[in-house]
Amino acid sequence: RHRRRPGHPSDRSRQQPVRASLPVRQEAQRDVSAAFYDVLLARELDSIARRNLEQKERHLEEARRSIDAAKTLVVGQADVTTLSGIIAFKQGRLDDAEKDLLVSLQVNPDECEAAFYLGKIYAARKEWMASGIYFAGAADGYWKAELGITGKIQEIEESELAAPRKARLIARKKAQRLSAQAIKATCQYNGAAGYFNAGKPDQALGLAELAAAHPSFADLAADLLKRIRSRSSAKCSKQIT
Repeated sequence: RHRRRPGHPSDRSRQQPVRASLPVRQEAQRDVSAAFYDVLLARELDSIARRNLEQKERHLEEARRSIDAAKTLVVGQADVTTLSGIIAFKQGRLDDAEKDLLVSLQVNPDECEAAFYLGKIYAARKEWMASGIYFAGAADGYWKAELGITGKIQEIEESELAAPRKARLIARKKAQRLSAQAIKATCQYNGAAGYFNAGKPDQALGLAELAAAHPSFADLAADLLKRIRSRSSAKCSKQIT
């Protein structure tokens, strides 16, 4: 029988491993390179985020020192103690924040930003009734602010200012009014959630209905309203029986 000599071409073709085609290898290399650069980018972004956080913390500490100095010189100014409370809240010093913000409301009961942050403090502590009360108060304050801005817009419209300047001022005031409306809706929704969590669905209902009128809270408030009405129905049925 005829035998092939060792090293015959057919033997070598069977022994050699199958190699990937050049385009496939190039594509795999591109995938590896892309993944490598993704890792580098992720590390860089993480580093930037850490630096930004450290920078934010430094700025807050500088702000704290400045506002502490201001409080020794300016007494009885609600905006000063409110700012001090906000800085304390952002630094996680909730007790200090609460103290400053309560002082602000004693000086000026319409200081809606102070009421807003007190609502956030009590929500963080899960003191739901207090959270609902202060968010509701803040919502009322921002509603008054909205009315004031609307009045200013009307004054500008009726003024004899030059048309270009009048248009700029009106546009600025309308932007302020939109901001006030958004914060007001935030307070209404959070207040409703606070009352609901405190087991007060009747008090939550009105705030949730008001929050639902704002497009940013329509879906969230609609879901909360369902839960409020369901709990109210269950409560009523228990009382009837």
